[in-house]
Amino acid sequence: MDERRYRSRDYDRMADEVRAFREKVSELVEHTAFFGPPGIGFETPLEGQEGVVGRLRGEVSRLAGSAQVGFLVTGSLIQTARETGQLTTLNPAASWMTMMQPKAMLGREDIIEAANLAEGRLRSLARQRESEERSVAGKIAALIRFPKHVRELTGYSADSKAGKATTWSVGALMLGVTGSLVASGIWAIGTYVF
Repeated sequence: MDERRYRSRDYDRMADEVRAFREKVSELVEHTAFFGPPGIGFETPLEGQEGVVGRLRGEVSRLAGSAQVGFLVTGSLIQTARETGQLTTLNPAASWMTMMQPKAMLGREDIIEAANLAEGRLRSLARQRESEERSVAGKIAALIRFPKHVRELTGYSADSKAGKATTWSVGALMLGVTGSLVASGIWAIGTYVF
């Protein structure tokens, strides 16, 4: 599982991407049938559905690109064995196309159930993070992470000179503003009391 700290809205976005991918795969398999014996068969378009399947394959591929991260973050990967017996771990979004090829490594059920698992876990992580973000500690942590977030948005790496300068500048600005607010508060209290 990815150990980075995402915000609740990031988890919700990933869950939406996984859901959209799952729904499109479900729509695709409505127009296909399994062909061949178990273990070496694959999904093939139903008679007269080749055009629809071609269009849906393009849409599933596009959605798979954004859904891959959600599977990685939750660890909702599938382990399967190759013909040689070697175990391989597959990201269902990145490997969905194998169900359409002979000797499919993933079946439709594998992909759909892994997507259900990933979406559920992402929604759970989003609610957990949302409650943390609302706490006082969460708000302080967000303030402390702000310079790093600005640096990431600029595209600079953490160890580049520009990245360090960005983080330092924003941090110094925040420290100056915070210090000024505290000093102003102390001054206001002091003039009111004395």
